[in-house]
Amino acid sequence: MFNLLVMMYILWILGIYYMNFKADFNIYYDDNFLPHIKVKYSIPLNQINFIKMGGKYEAKYRISIILSERGKQIGGDEWERAYISDNYLHTVDSKNFIKDSIDIPTKYGRYTAYLKIWDKNSQRYGEIKKALNVDSIKGFYISNPGIKNAYGDTVYSDTFITASVNIYDKSSRISHIKWQLSNGDKKIFIKGDTTLTINLHRTLNVILPVKHLIEDEYILTFQKLGEDVKSQSKFYLERPFFESKRFLERINELTYIASQAVIDSLKRASPETRIKLWKSFWKEKDPTPSTEKNEVKDEYFGRIDYANTHFKSPFLPGWKTDMGKIYIKFGPPDEIEKHPFELNSKPYEIWYYYKKGMKFIFVDNYNLGHYTLVYPRGF
Repeated sequence: MFNLLVMMYILWILGIYYMNFKADFNIYYDDNFLPHIKVKYSIPLNQINFIKMGGKYEAKYRISIILSERGKQIGGDEWERAYISDNYLHTVDSKNFIKDSIDIPTKYGRYTAYLKIWDKNSQRYGEIKKALNVDSIKGFYISNPGIKNAYGDTVYSDTFITASVNIYDKSSRISHIKWQLSNGDKKIFIKGDTTLTINLHRTLNVILPVKHLIEDEYILTFQKLGEDVKSQSKFYLERPFFESKRFLERINELTYIASQAVIDSLKRASPETRIKLWKSFWKEKDPTPSTEKNEVKDEYFGRIDYANTHFKSPFLPGWKTDMGKIYIKFGPPDEIEKHPFELNSKPYEIWYYYKKGMKFIFVDNYNLGHYTLVYPRGF
């Protein structure tokens, strides 16, 4: 039992059992102006285990939020949640998410919030830490802007986004609210304004056209005209996959299984043609073309993603490093010898692939975590 726990801890440290998810923390006030913390979270479905139950697939997870003040827990709560899907392929697609929210009442103060999620069908666990300032409303208050269909701090859209803020005013005055969307260089791309009567509390929804915007980080600001009362949110705007920078990254990552001509043709193609070429490329490599699942594609990008997480160096993304290249080509080694602190020797690792009769030696020449393949040459 002890060895199993040690192994699980090692796997968690390596990221194998770590769950990646995103969360957005917001503070709002009820009709009595008492504060609440609302957390919207998104879990990619491929980060959580599903078990077949009859003709359906079910995931179960536990979620908790803990509020800490100066290292002492002062509040929090815990919930059990389930998610059911009729389609297996839906459950393994990283573009599909479990989206939900939790809400807890709180008090005024400055806290550290810990959002924790455990997958009950596996050992995967994830945690997000966030500093929160919960201020009392003395007069006029605008909450942080929330954006519909955001995944954490990333928004996927090629048309428009819907943003909302909660506005509170104890004096029930008529107020002039302006908003703008800008970038880090303070260039304004979208702006607007409205006049509202705030009867203690009101939600303002704004539709922002983003079709003309490039993929970049943007700042959304709401402000009361004539006063220094404002609220901001930062987010990264990402286009649909076949129009995005992410697509170009994926194309470059095909270098170990595709010719340069194929890679160049995918890059030059229009978004509509990219879809056809992409499907055609993977269909040729699909070992089970009669099913929707493509095992070769899933395995290849699984290795790419693992390499990017575990073998990145100060100089290169993981898939471009020598360790990443070997891992992507041959998969996980049967055994790894690590020699990080030997006298009169630079850090090095030996990877053994017994079934293939292969051995690879990597050396960190500069003690920076950048390992170079020194044996054998030519890979």
